[in-house]
Amino acid sequence: MLLPFTAADHTKLVRAVLDRPLHVIKYLNVPRGQSPSTLDVADAALKVRAFDPATKARLQAARAGYLRLEAERAQFSASFNEHLERVHAALADKSIAEMIAALDHLRAQEGLDDRSKGGLELARAILVDGADSIYSPDFSVYELLDTATHEAAAGHTTGAHQVAQVDAECAAAAGPTSEGGAAAGLCSVGAAAVVIYDAFFG
Repeated sequence: MLLPFTAADHTKLVRAVLDRPLHVIKYLNVPRGQSPSTLDVADAALKVRAFDPATKARLQAARAGYLRLEAERAQFSASFNEHLERVHAALADKSIAEMIAALDHLRAQEGLDDRSKGGLELARAILVDGADSIYSPDFSVYELLDTATHEAAAGHTTGAHQVAQVDAECAAAAGPTSEGGAAAGLCSVGAAAVVIYDAFFG
């Protein structure tokens, strides 16, 4: 049983890891030119001595939630997979505010089952909580990734927006449980670390 893992916990975890991306990369054990997997990133992050006990606990919860989600993926119904495809299409190439509005539009649709509705609510909460920090183009880590500080003005393709979209899609898939929040946390950490790793070592 996982401890509660809220949108605020998600933001704290992603911020902690993105504050020390090179610490995580130091412990990655993958061949040069190969992108690390999400679990590679998790296992590397758990070796970082600079993380405090609360961050380590969130990482452990995130890893467990992600493994639970991966085990469930094969059991997703065709209709749920179609729902996730709609989420992906709705969020693509949008600002954070536009992603939140798109999630509101999807949540208003009729016929959503509890998991779909709960996942959309979790995705929205994660984006709202991180809008001014981990998804801000001014967050320091994105200076490592983006060729222009506000490159996203036309296409929203900066690292911040890439990470935000991965987070929201993972949350929508994972559902409203604490495991869902935890799984989204690791999706976020993994996506951000892989983008950074590939930019410098891929």
